[in-house]
Amino acid sequence: MQYLALYGDDRGSVAAVYRDGRVAAAARGPPLTYDAAAGSGFLEALTTLWRGIGGLRGFERLAISLSGVPRNREEIMNAAARVFGARRVAALSQVHAFYYAATCGGDGVIVASDTGSFAYGVYR
Repeated sequence: MQYLALYGDDRGSVAAVYRDGRVAAAARGPPLTYDAAAGSGFLEALTTLWRGIGGLRGFERLAISLSGVPRNREEIMNAAARVFGARRVAALSQVHAFYYAATCGGDGVIVASDTGSFAYGVYR
């Protein structure tokens, strides 16, 4: 099975294809924010990433993280599913994406600082 993770902000974007627990392909792309590049600009940015990973399609799962997710979750998920041929799509806030990347969904705490900063943790 192969999975795809997408991350985007106003400075650029990254796509990583995971197969058997390893990165099988990766690409950098243009800025990817739904609010700033709504409509055709958003689809063009997704398509650029798709080309960058060699036009791979048919992902079992796709996780996408970018600003504007809470307000536009359905539109973001539908566009990503179409471009990458994904069966299941999750649109995550940046905080949740960082948490899952660092902990694989287990117990843990993350602290990040960039333009803003945050701390987030889960203990079951």
